[in-house]
Amino acid sequence: MYVSDSSRLRLAGSTLAIFFCVVAAVIQVFKGDFFVYWLWADRDMLRAATLSDTFQIWGAELNRLGGARAPGAIIYYVFSLFDSVFSNVEWVYKSLNLIFLASTAFLAFTVYRIGGLIAGSISFLVIMLSPVSGRVTEELWNPFIGYIFCILGVSAFLIAIQRGRTWAVFFAFFLLALATQSQMANGALLLTFVAILIWRHPKRASCIAIGALLLSFLPLLSNQIFGYPNAEQVPGLALTLAENVDFFPEIKVLILRALSTFSVFNRIQLQVNCNCPGS
Repeated sequence: MYVSDSSRLRLAGSTLAIFFCVVAAVIQVFKGDFFVYWLWADRDMLRAATLSDTFQIWGAELNRLGGARAPGAIIYYVFSLFDSVFSNVEWVYKSLNLIFLASTAFLAFTVYRIGGLIAGSISFLVIMLSPVSGRVTEELWNPFIGYIFCILGVSAFLIAIQRGRTWAVFFAFFLLALATQSQMANGALLLTFVAILIWRHPKRASCIAIGALLLSFLPLLSNQIFGYPNAEQVPGLALTLAENVDFFPEIKVLILRALSTFSVFNRIQLQVNCNCPGS
């Protein structure tokens, strides 16, 4: 049977793409034996282990805000769940690493359904080989949790844009809201996707967005209305924002970093002139 040159090229390209994806996945799996357990992991695991004594409704601390923390404590609920299953933090990290790999594969499959095998493979490799992924996934900390929620949220967003499924719109908002709880910089993606989906489906997306956001922040909102007797009290975010004007230049850095997370131009260094730590 005659096979055209173009068919052979497509087959060769697809084979190479799959091969590189498998290699990247294997490397990520073995990376589970070499992870960083530092101050942030100790803080998160300690708060997760004591949820029954001190119920967490706030997330990680925000820079230079007098102890104010991100709204929502999904990171501690996730760590508490894994801590109840695994007694060793190494297995907690390995489990999260496998979930990250599966999330990336799901995003690649979503892209494959839209643009074909090559497009799906490229999206997988871009995330797996990105310096952002390398930095975020090397440590057991809150950005790792947020990164997983971000990838799943982007997958749901693509399905919502491509097929207009109601459940996909809901999960896009819900997962990105959880990602924002894990790391506030992810809020840039959440606001961007909310604006796009509301623009495309004004009435339906608006109602779904409100429902998803209320559900994602339900523990925090419930505490604000009814109050939990053992909830940890921290400085209010609104008050500390008003008292710390130095925080606002950091918003620019957070937004740029979040937008560049899933960019194919992730190697471009964004230079921002402001006096912010880590900028």
